[in-house]
Amino acid sequence: QLFIKMRVILHSLSSRPELNGLTGVLVAQVQDKWQVRMDNDGGEKLLKAKNLAPYIPGQPPPSAAPAPKPAATASAPVAEKFPGAAPVRPASTGYPNGNAASPPVQQQERLCAHPKCNYLVHSDTTNTTTHCCRACQGTQNHMQPKHGPICEKRKATGSCVRVQAPAAGGRPAVKAQPKQPSLPTEQPIQRYQIATEFAFIRQDPLHNAPIYGKKQRGDVVTGAEETFDGWVHLADEPGWIIKDMQGRQNVGQVLLPVGGEPVLAVPKPLANPGPVSFQVVFKPQIAIRSGPNKQGQIMGMKKFGETVQAEVQTYGGWVRLQGVNHWALTNDSTFGKLLESAAAKEASAMDRGAALGALDQAVKCRDANRLQEALSRARAAGIDKVQTQHAEQILAELKADEVRFEAKRKEFRQRIDKVKDNERELRDCVDDGAKHGFREETLLAQRLLNELLETKQKTQSKHQGLLDRLAAAAASGDKQEMKAARDAAQKGGVEKKEIARIFSLNIINATSEKPAQVPSNVEQTVRTDPTPAAPAPEPVETSLAAPGALELGVRVQLHSLQNRTVLNGVTGILVAQRDRGWQVLLFNGAGMKLFKERYLTPYSKSDGPPMPSVSAPSAPPPPPKEEPAAALGGEACASEGWVCTECDFHNVKSGTVCEACDEPRKTSAPSAEPAGPQPGLCDGRWVGEDGGEWMGTIEGGSIQWADGPLVELVFQTERSFSCEMSAEGVTETFSAELDGEGRLLWCDGDIWTRETQ
Repeated sequence: QLFIKMRVILHSLSSRPELNGLTGVLVAQVQDKWQVRMDNDGGEKLLKAKNLAPYIPGQPPPSAAPAPKPAATASAPVAEKFPGAAPVRPASTGYPNGNAASPPVQQQERLCAHPKCNYLVHSDTTNTTTHCCRACQGTQNHMQPKHGPICEKRKATGSCVRVQAPAAGGRPAVKAQPKQPSLPTEQPIQRYQIATEFAFIRQDPLHNAPIYGKKQRGDVVTGAEETFDGWVHLADEPGWIIKDMQGRQNVGQVLLPVGGEPVLAVPKPLANPGPVSFQVVFKPQIAIRSGPNKQGQIMGMKKFGETVQAEVQTYGGWVRLQGVNHWALTNDSTFGKLLESAAAKEASAMDRGAALGALDQAVKCRDANRLQEALSRARAAGIDKVQTQHAEQILAELKADEVRFEAKRKEFRQRIDKVKDNERELRDCVDDGAKHGFREETLLAQRLLNELLETKQKTQSKHQGLLDRLAAAAASGDKQEMKAARDAAQKGGVEKKEIARIFSLNIINATSEKPAQVPSNVEQTVRTDPTPAAPAPEPVETSLAAPGALELGVRVQLHSLQNRTVLNGVTGILVAQRDRGWQVLLFNGAGMKLFKERYLTPYSKSDGPPMPSVSAPSAPPPPPKEEPAAALGGEACASEGWVCTECDFHNVKSGTVCEACDEPRKTSAPSAEPAGPQPGLCDGRWVGEDGGEWMGTIEGGSIQWADGPLVELVFQTERSFSCEMSAEGVTETFSAELDGEGRLLWCDGDIWTRETQ
């Protein structure tokens, strides 16, 4: 019973008696015949089962007829040598070259190469050629030899000689490497580069053949010929390398062609090994030559319709016929196709169908990478461009979408880098990234947000003591302690905005007593005297403050205000110095206003109640001069705000006196267009978006903070404004903008919503 991979011996061959007694391995079955791979690189033979028998060492082949003595004539047939085949010789008869029998030569027995081993070399050369067994071969020379189960332990019976061991440091030979077969000088070659991590070099074109060595990724090898199932026979060293594993062991293409794709009769490896049948499709006939080139000697002809069996193919479209060293050309640039393989044609048709199916699936999935692979596969299968035109258009659209997507993602990443210190912006980036599918950028924004929140929490815990001290100092009114607490907070890393906020809140809360008013008798005298008084002379405006007495943080009292007498006697604190005067945070809840230095005097609680105006109090202020309505030009009754020419303060309400510096309004020619953005869109009572707590009320051009003073607003547009918060010489500007949803977005991340009734 014969089976694949069985070792057999040839016998009873009458037409090729020189092959009787040779051994080989069964590699395939073709109908009623067997494909035999001969030992010692003798090529492959297609033989009938009756001429094959299982090989048993030491047992002669059945019915082995002695080879006839070749006739010593010039017309005697000469056995051809195949590329890589050992010299063919007839079975030994004791009469070489037809001469008389010679006396036998006594051969010496071969002793194991290990210096301490006394056994003979193993009889089976497939195991080892230098030692008694592989275990002994793997033992170092200075140690006692070890023997495995396959060791025959044969002793020498006569004269013997010890086999030379491999060179020191050399790799022990597991199998004797055959000499590289000589190739025809005219045979074309092809260079390949190793594409995988490594590639094994095997003795035969089989996946389970013994391994000679391996090549690493990037190495370049030269191929002389290929089998139809994809094994490349190396030209400059013994062995074979598979060209494409086709998914075996999760490995694909192993060899990449260098310098362009080779021209092969069967370019895509077939699934089954063995010879391939070709049919002559050229009329009237084709030539069979001695080598793979048109200059080779013509060895015969094959007519149209005849078939030939080819065992290997070489580069340039040549195939080597089975059993003989003859070659046939499959395609010619002048005559066209000469030979055609039904198996290759069927495989090509299957590849085309599979490639078209994969291309349709890739188009439906609309995945650029998958579509690119499907197009490459379709081109390799020979599908024309008309059938792939639609897929190529889809691929171009997908690539354009990818370019736009990458541009948006790059812009989004730059946006994250810019707002990495803004909590509200980072939260928006997290939402927008998830919405647009920017997974990596969304994770980055979330990570930065978590780090920012963690840093804020640590900073808040670290600065809590400094802020508590600052609040206590501001509430106490001790100027030295306030300055020391402020300096300590700044040195500890507290932001100026936070210092100003804590200071403003606590210094306002510390002045809960009502501001002192001007003595009532003075006010009554002015209001009840019915006799019109003569115009009072201009008072001499002199500052009661000594030079250098006014500085940031000093408490002051207002006096000598002629147009806003209601503010005379009101106290406050100096928070900033301007070009035209001092910014004063008033303790009566009127917010911050700008006053000239002549209207201010230092004040202390120990001085008693606030002092009255230093101008002559007995004389009532002159009555306002009545002017015709035309002279006012409509300004006095106008509802629009106006800007003071003395201090540049934007007064929201109409009037004749500046609310900040108490200077009279200087009329000017009315402007045809409004001076700037008009407030009104932001008016209302505002609460926090998260907790619904009242934060402040905006009306006209000012905001009344829930926990602070009334502050003037500077509108950049009808939907955006800014304001200043100052205390102890620290001034910070805050800005806000009304978004499309009616929310008020502050620069520090707070979000307000208008309170609904």
